[in-house]
Amino acid sequence: MKSSLNWQQFGLKNNPYDTLPLVEGGDIAIQDAFVGRQKERKFIDAIFESEDRACITICGDTGVGKTSLTNFEKVVWKYTQTRLLFSFRREIEACDELLNKRAFIIEILGSVIREIKLLDPKLLKEDLLMRIQAILDISQSISISAGISGG
Repeated sequence: MKSSLNWQQFGLKNNPYDTLPLVEGGDIAIQDAFVGRQKERKFIDAIFESEDRACITICGDTGVGKTSLTNFEKVVWKYTQTRLLFSFRREIEACDELLNKRAFIIEILGSVIREIKLLDPKLLKEDLLMRIQAILDISQSISISAGISGG
């Protein structure tokens, strides 16, 4: 008979040995829970600290800690650095469809527009952002039509 351990008796909400990514607001502060990856953290920080910060992609096998590393860096920069980083509220998964450069760029633009809608929707009235939204709408309708006719 399998017994169920009650982690609440140890002051935790959930099993601390699960494989879910570390997140801000979890049972244990992400700054305390994330260990290692010093080389990767130095590399990422160097990019973020440079004057011409670049967009980076973190690649690796499933379950190696890509999301935990990213979430850790977000928290560090949010609370300890004077320069704020713009970050998306969700991951953009590099699936087979998004390995196409055009689709990947459309996905990134869509994420940026969604972030602006959440933070400052008035900005979407600016000409450039209205044009980007129109491109996204057209791209989405073409994608939906292709999916319907291709079935």
